[in-house]
Amino acid sequence: MSPSSLRILIALLAIELFPAAAPLTGQSNAPPEWVDITPSDKRVVKEWEPSGQKMKIWGGVVVHPGLKAAFGRAFGKGMAVDLFLKVSNESPNAVWVEMEIDVPGKEKDSVKSSEIKEDHFRWDIWTVKDLQWAVPYPVKISAYSDKKKSNSLGSMTGSLVFDEADKATLEQAKARESEALRATDRFTFITFSGWGKLSDEEMAAAKKKEEVKEEAKSQFQKTMSDQPPPFEWKETEGSPGVSLKATEGKRVSEKGGTLVIFSLNATGFAPGEDLTLWKRWLDGKYGQMSDLSVDKNGYVQAKLAGKSATIAVGVREMAAGEPISWALGSATTGKRAYARAVIVPIESHSAEGCSASAELASPSGLLFHVTFRGFAPGEEVQVTSSLNKENKSSTGHIDDKGTLDLPLSFAEGDHGKAKATAAGKTCKVSLEYKVGPDALVKR
Repeated sequence: MSPSSLRILIALLAIELFPAAAPLTGQSNAPPEWVDITPSDKRVVKEWEPSGQKMKIWGGVVVHPGLKAAFGRAFGKGMAVDLFLKVSNESPNAVWVEMEIDVPGKEKDSVKSSEIKEDHFRWDIWTVKDLQWAVPYPVKISAYSDKKKSNSLGSMTGSLVFDEADKATLEQAKARESEALRATDRFTFITFSGWGKLSDEEMAAAKKKEEVKEEAKSQFQKTMSDQPPPFEWKETEGSPGVSLKATEGKRVSEKGGTLVIFSLNATGFAPGEDLTLWKRWLDGKYGQMSDLSVDKNGYVQAKLAGKSATIAVGVREMAAGEPISWALGSATTGKRAYARAVIVPIESHSAEGCSASAELASPSGLLFHVTFRGFAPGEEVQVTSSLNKENKSSTGHIDDKGTLDLPLSFAEGDHGKAKATAAGKTCKVSLEYKVGPDALVKR
């Protein structure tokens, strides 16, 4: 497999390379860590398509902090062992689901109901006193297209079963959970699947897929460079006749922050033209993907296994207000087009209709570009910038588009919450944001 193909795989497999974590908070201030220790010969997830909807289902055992964990964590105590189901919705429409595990002797709350929006998931647990071996726990999941559940999309049935080999996996989970309770400041949720073993063909395919992922990750890291591209990066001065647009297509919450997938569409470049995509971070680091082109509709694509495939780019672990930028350049004509995005925006809106936004402009967290919008063209506004108990005021002049752009800088050592306010004759808006090291927390 060529290096360029591997770089494409890292984009095409972005969701698989960055697994989502369940949005459950523990009793620690740090976000919980999710670890799956399912043996390689077991099935981790089932795919389900009720009435054309695309869904994935995880099920098995979860070892996690119980009610006593807050008091007994120093001794590795307070663990709970439960059954769980997790359902993700990868369809463009919300679905309503009912999840059920038939646990012997348990009737109360056996059915869990929830709405699952597009690109979201829901998970629930079922308490078991003693996990039974080689005993099936029947599972039923039903999906509906409406809140009243009058329009059924279908049902899926199956069983969670744990064999003798899973006893060792459970002991491993307990040991890791006990160590995590003693040694870390966050709670850990350790899971292993109860969906049974993979067939020989499925195991071979899973092994090959994992090898491709690891190779793609390694190759992608090699494309990262602290060196700038062989041109001056000027986002406001793209070449005439070309453009690049990054459109958000998928947003996934993870244990490390938010992963956002963007599609890239360009105009002015000819199909088949030799293109290179550069990515630029605020801290001066760059990434590069070469051997690209655009299709007839302008979507950026690459050759993969001899065929053209549209690619998407993933962005993750960004601070509030931190921008990410792309440049698409042609080796044929030398033309370049730029695009940028802020995946964790800092913005506010007033009842009168004006708004404010702030963009991080330095890796120190001490420089911001603040923009006020929605004022009368030519109007003078009173601008106030405050940090802690210090306040600075000045007069700003709104341009002909109703906008005022201001660079706001802070001194070395400044930190905490800042506030910027613009007040005109008919509208006033305020914006709060964090400064210095407090501004650099990844989301």
